[in-house]
Amino acid sequence: KEEAAADEDLENFKPLDMSAIEDVSDIGEGEPLFANFAFEDWALMNLRFELLLMIQSFKKDVPDPDRPGVHESHLAFYYNRYFRKPLNVKFFGANTPLELCELVKDAVLIKENSVLEAVIAEE
Repeated sequence: KEEAAADEDLENFKPLDMSAIEDVSDIGEGEPLFANFAFEDWALMNLRFELLLMIQSFKKDVPDPDRPGVHESHLAFYYNRYFRKPLNVKFFGANTPLELCELVKDAVLIKENSVLEAVIAEE
């Protein structure tokens, strides 16, 4: 019975254009974007937010042209420094910071020089 309901949900699923959503509290018919979020969705959303905050804060805290951002090899150190908690990439099923950033590539990417960069512009 549950499998039939799950199959019906998949048939009725319509992908959303995330850039077109203006109100996350109502994506249509009064349903919030996060209505069906599972633990993993919240964890990835939190990771995106924290990495963006860290990248933007680092640029303000370290106005040195020789240090354009957080280097991939220093990600765990600065994450711990800013949020006072360890960054465990294995928690997200990744083995390296590069794999971790691949999970949230819509928010953060690692440039050719191995420095993290925000995809989303600072407002």
